[in-house]
Amino acid sequence: MHQKGRYRRWIETYGKACTSLSERAWSELATPGTLRLIKNEAARPSFVHNDVTMPNVILSGDGRLFLIDWDRIRLGSAFIDTAKAIQNTTQFNPEFIQSFLTGYEQHRPLGKAARKTIAALYALPLEVWSAFRFPSRAGSRQMLRTIDRTWQERVKAVEFMDAWAGLASGIPCPSNIHRKMGRLPRGESA
Repeated sequence: MHQKGRYRRWIETYGKACTSLSERAWSELATPGTLRLIKNEAARPSFVHNDVTMPNVILSGDGRLFLIDWDRIRLGSAFIDTAKAIQNTTQFNPEFIQSFLTGYEQHRPLGKAARKTIAALYALPLEVWSAFRFPSRAGSRQMLRTIDRTWQERVKAVEFMDAWAGLASGIPCPSNIHRKMGRLPRGESA
């Protein structure tokens, strides 16, 4: 099937849900409490790792976690870095997300506005934007396949984050996704 046809099918299946996630997230990020928090953080940014992914997390023999590969460190948003770290390390598993957040809040307790900010940033479908903005990149098609395989887990993870932050959920979830979408055979190129 032609690449445009695959992208069109993907949009028909997930487009409304991704738009809804984005609109809800941006709406929350535009609330006065969140805007005030973001403005304060911009005035006093944090050093952020900017690449917290599974390969950059080491578990020692005594159970301690270490972050490695600090070559992307910069001043930036701790909220964005935290949301990305949760996305990149918890496999959309609410138990893992809870463990991450519990450990994080042992060192940096979060207020209601901070929780809402992290949950809203977590919900943004960044991989989708990237895949559609740069469709000819080698990883774009794989990103969409991954989202297809993990959609249900992602929705549950966003709902968990919403509950943790005290946000209302209500994510539209297309029914019969895999029947509508079909699986792209391995090795099939765009």
